Amino acid sequence: MTNVTVLGAGAWGTAFGQVLADAGNNVTMWAIEPEIVEGIRDHHHNGVRLPSVKVLPSNMTATGDRAEAVANADIVIVAIAAQFARVALAEFKGLIPETALVASLMKGIERTTDKRMDEVVMETLDLPADRFAAISGPNLSKQIADREPAATVVACEDLDNARKIAAACTTDYFRAFVTRDVIGLEMCGSLKNVVALAVMTTCRLGRNPCRHDRNPWPSRTDCPGRGGRRRSEDVRRFGWRR
Repeated sequence: MTNVTVLGAGAWGTAFGQVLADAGNNVTMWAIEPEIVEGIRDHHHNGVRLPSVKVLPSNMTATGDRAEAVANADIVIVAIAAQFARVALAEFKGLIPETALVASLMKGIERTTDKRMDEVVMETLDLPADRFAAISGPNLSKQIADREPAATVVACEDLDNARKIAAACTTDYFRAFVTRDVIGLEMCGSLKNVVALAVMTTCRLGRNPCRHDRNPWPSRTDCPGRGGRRRSEDVRRFGWRR
């Protein structure tokens, strides 16, 4: 069994931890809040961040000790709030095994530097690009926690490492695809949240009928944006869905 550590036990981190556990991995959640650590470790329940899941899988545990959390990790998943990632990850530098892969669930651009999350993680942990992966897709923590059918994309410069991470988070209800286009995936993940807010606002104002075409399989043309076209290796990712 693969040892996977999730840094951050918020709603999305915990839901993804459940996916990893359902896929047959040994999962360790790291959290800074003692009550969350105790809840997951002793009661298999995160009543603070994900109360809707009454019982988390038995192969999930938790710790507040950074060194203990990552000591035996084969894969480390980063699920920390994007704007606090650099500060939080600095405490893990030198603790993560040199063979471990690091994958980010974070979406966003660092406000103070305009850097993507892949840049933040690799800089902070002094991590080579072939050991970093971004994970992003049309994923909502509540739906994933309820084990509704969904999919995501794992991007890594090394496609074999992307496949390893994808295999670790694939279940009968959650499917992971792979790509080498880390920048495209990062930009789509950031931009889609902006588009989603705009759509929600428009719907609430009654300007247009709000259509929710929920296709769980990701499109190669998820998000528009000239900035994304300039940064992404695959320009086909950035265009309106037809």
